[in-house]
Amino acid sequence: MIHRLFMVTTVVWAVSLAAASVMAQQAAEGVGKIITAPAEVPKGTVEGTAKGAKKGAPVAGSVVGTAKGTGKAVRKTGHGTADVVEGTGKAVGGTLRGLSGKQD
Repeated sequence: MIHRLFMVTTVVWAVSLAAASVMAQQAAEGVGKIITAPAEVPKGTVEGTAKGAKKGAPVAGSVVGTAKGTGKAVRKTGHGTADVVEGTGKAVGGTLRGLSGKQD
């Protein structure tokens, strides 16, 4: 499942580089961040469990790791949302300026 998400993100990123403007690229990268953000939770859990196991407390490590992973996922989703809003706004604004004949 996660492998597919990374493949989709890579394809979106590659298409945005090849065919889209910088603004649309920023929006596509934001979508990639939003799509891959949930993967931070199990990643944090695994990393936390490994750290906890080294200290002799794998359950406590998994709880802490899950909390850290959730925090990373929330931040990544927020950053992705901001990228999508900003990139989409720039792309739409540029299109509207081009249609109206106004220049910056």
